[in-house]
Amino acid sequence: MEQGREVIPVRCQIPQPHYNTRTNNNDIMLLQLEKKAELNRCIRLIRLPLAHQRVRPGAKGSVAGWGRTSPHFKLFADMLRKVDVAVMHTYTYRQYNPSMMLCVGDPDDSKNLFQGRIRGPPFCNGKAQCIISFSKDDGSPPRMFTKVSAYVTWIRKTMRKPWD
Repeated sequence: MEQGREVIPVRCQIPQPHYNTRTNNNDIMLLQLEKKAELNRCIRLIRLPLAHQRVRPGAKGSVAGWGRTSPHFKLFADMLRKVDVAVMHTYTYRQYNPSMMLCVGDPDDSKNLFQGRIRGPPFCNGKAQCIISFSKDDGSPPRMFTKVSAYVTWIRKTMRKPWD
C-alpha cells in the first residue's frame, strides 16, 4: 500500500435528500467513517469552500485519485496520480444546472482528468470545489461535477446532527 494511504470502512451514508437520478441534480453524499483518519504530512483535512462561492470558467485546479490507468484496462493505479484541469465555460448537457454543477476537463486538452482515469475531487485554491458526478457514455471529457459550495450549508447542518 502507498505510504500515507489509509483505508477506513464507512460506518454511515447520508445521501442528499433531493438527489434526482434522472437529472443528476443534488448528486452528493456524506460518509461517516468507522474511525478518525490519522492526520500526518500525507493525510490532511480538506477545506470546504464558502457557501455559494463561485468558481469562474477557466479557473485551474488539480484532480487526484487512484483510478484506472487506461480506459481499456481494469487495473487501478497503485499510487496517487494528479493532473491539472480547467473549469469549462459551457456544457451541452440538457439538465446542466450551473448553480449546482461544474463542467471540468477540456476535450481539446491533451492533458486532462481522464488520462489515468483520475476520479477524485478537483481542488482550486486549496479547497474541494466539486465532486465527480457523471460524464458522456464514453467517459471522455468534459465531465460533470457537483459544486460543493452549493451544499456547504447542508453539509454543516447534517454534520451537527447525531449519526446512527
